[in-house]
Amino acid sequence: MAGFIIYAIELISIVFFPITFYPPMPNYTPNVNIVPMKDIIILMRSQPINIVIKNVVGNIILFIPLGFFVPIIYRNMNKFNYTLLLGLCVSVFIEIAQFTIDYLTKYPNHTSDVNDVILNIIGLILGFMIQRGIREVSFMADYINNAANKIE
Repeated sequence: MAGFIIYAIELISIVFFPITFYPPMPNYTPNVNIVPMKDIIILMRSQPINIVIKNVVGNIILFIPLGFFVPIIYRNMNKFNYTLLLGLCVSVFIEIAQFTIDYLTKYPNHTSDVNDVILNIIGLILGFMIQRGIREVSFMADYINNAANKIE
């Protein structure tokens, strides 16, 4: 549980901070990308590869712990569909909150982007698969130990 709390605090600090209020841009309208891959392609054409990798891989890595911890902490959410729905809700909430922060501050702190949601979900799925894999290996090890003890 402590690991999940640390993850949640870190997630909040990464996706929402820093928030810049100055100088406000009175005519600023927050940017929203609803076209999958559009901003990633623009980023690939205009930025060094390390920036692209940081953005893409960072968004994936950001949600791996969520997919890992949720089925462990919330036993009733150990089914993939529940974890996926929760991850989707969290990711969409983050994008809406980032848009709201930009709208209220009249400053481009973050961009609301469908690609972030897609990449976050990929990370969530990876985290869920890692957790399931560890659980299966642990189950198999227990099974083998029990079988070996019965033979002795």
